[in-house]
Amino acid sequence: MAPKILLLNYTQAEADLVAKQTKLRVVRGYIGEGQDVYYADGHKVDIEYYFPEPYYECAMVFLKLPAVDMLKTEFKGNTKTLTPDDRSNFRNYWGRRVFVIFAGNTNIKNFVRFGIPLGLVESSGIDTTPHNCFGNQNEVQQLAQLLTVQIQMPTARYITELLQPKDQYTEQSQLYYQYRTNYYPYICNENGDVLAAALSHYGGDYSGGKPGAIVMGLPKKLTTTTVKMIEFLGEHYEIYTPGADWRESSSLYPQNELKRLEGEINDITEKALAEVSSRKGKIKTYRDQWNYLSALVIEQSTPLVDAVYRVLAEVVGLKVTKSDTERPTDPVEDLLVEIGERKILVEVKGTKASNPPLDYPQQAITHIRRRGYGGEVEAALIVNHDMQKDPLLRKTPYGSTETQRVIADVYYIDTRALLEIAKDVIDGKLSQAQAQSILFGKFGRVVYSREEVSTTPESEAQEAAG
Repeated sequence: MAPKILLLNYTQAEADLVAKQTKLRVVRGYIGEGQDVYYADGHKVDIEYYFPEPYYECAMVFLKLPAVDMLKTEFKGNTKTLTPDDRSNFRNYWGRRVFVIFAGNTNIKNFVRFGIPLGLVESSGIDTTPHNCFGNQNEVQQLAQLLTVQIQMPTARYITELLQPKDQYTEQSQLYYQYRTNYYPYICNENGDVLAAALSHYGGDYSGGKPGAIVMGLPKKLTTTTVKMIEFLGEHYEIYTPGADWRESSSLYPQNELKRLEGEINDITEKALAEVSSRKGKIKTYRDQWNYLSALVIEQSTPLVDAVYRVLAEVVGLKVTKSDTERPTDPVEDLLVEIGERKILVEVKGTKASNPPLDYPQQAITHIRRRGYGGEVEAALIVNHDMQKDPLLRKTPYGSTETQRVIADVYYIDTRALLEIAKDVIDGKLSQAQAQSILFGKFGRVVYSREEVSTTPESEAQEAAG
C-alpha cells in the first residue's frame, strides 16, 4: 500500500498538485495560530487543530505556518485543542518518521507543542544569500543543498535551540542525548543565523543521516519543495521510491487500444457523475416539496401549526380551518377539523420539556367552552414535546397511569405519530380514510403501528371486495 502524506494548512489545490506529482494518497488538515487563554493556573496559548486521519498512520507530515484565512473558515467547527499528551505523541512520531515545518510570519514562537525543542526569533529581514552549513559529507547533504536552493529570502524567522545548559558544565549534546536526538543546522546566513535545521531520529545518529524533524523558512514554491522532499526522504528511508511502479506502466504496451479504452472510461465516468448530480438535484427538489413535514418534530408556535394544518388538509384530506383567522384578536393556535357532521377543535403545542404540562389537555377542552361550542364539538391535542432531542430518543408523554387520565377525553396525537402517518399516506402505504380513522377514531392516545393497519375492519373489507 502506498504511504499516506498529511499536509497541514495546504489548500486543496496545493494538496491535489502534490498528490498528482507523487501519486501518493494525500490528506489535508489544519493547525491554527493559537490564541491566548487565561486559565485558573495561569496564562496559556491554545492551539486548534484538525486531522482527518491519525497523523501517526502517515509516513510524513508537512506543516505550513501560518494558515491562510480561508483554511480557518474551511475547518471551523471541526477543530480540537492540542493537549499536553500531544507533545509526547508528536515527539514519538518524528523520532521514527518525518515531520517538516515551513515557518513564515507566524504567531507560534516555538514548537514544543509538537514535541520539537526548536523555536523562532525575528530575522533581520535583509538576508539575501543562504548557504549550506551542514558539514557532514553523506547523502543527506543533498537534502540540505536542496533546501538551500528552495528557501525564500529573506526569511521571516531564524531557528533557535530551546535546549540550553543551566550551567557551564553541562554539554549541549547531553541535553539532546536526554531528548534522544541530535541537532543539525542545515542552512545559515553569513552572520551564522540558522535558517533551517533538523533533529535526528531516535538513537545514535552522529552523522545527521536520519532527519526526523525539519524546520525551515517558507520555500519559494511550497508544492515543488514538498514534492522534492517527499521524493528524497521517501527514497532515503525506503518508504517511497519515485518511479518504482514503472513495471506496471501502460507505456510498455501498444497505445491506440489503451487510449481508446481509457477514453471510454472517462466518458462513462462523466456520464455517471452527471446522472448522480441529476439525482441529487431531484432529491433536493423532493425534500423541498415535503420540507414542512420536518417541522412536526422540530418547530413550535406558528411554523408547527402551519405544518399540522398542511398535513391534516393536504395529506390526510380533511376539511381544516385555521381558527385563529376567525379570531385575530384572540389567537389560541388551534385548528377546526370537520369530518362529516363532526367538529373537532385541535390545540397545537410545541415544548422543549420532556414531559409536557398536565394542563395542555385541559386547555383543549377549555377552548371549546370558551368559544361557546356545545357538546357536539370534540377536542384534540397535538404536541411536539422534547423538541430539541432526536425524536427516537424522546420519552412517551402522559405515560403513567395517573397522567393517562388527563388525555382520556381528547384525541391526543404525538407529532411523531402524525409524521409517520403522513409519510405512509404519501408513500401509498396508508389510505387517507385509514389515516383519518387512526387520528380521530377514539379518544386517548393515538397509537400508530404500520403492522396493525392491515388488520383494521376497513382493510379487511377492501380485501374481501377485491
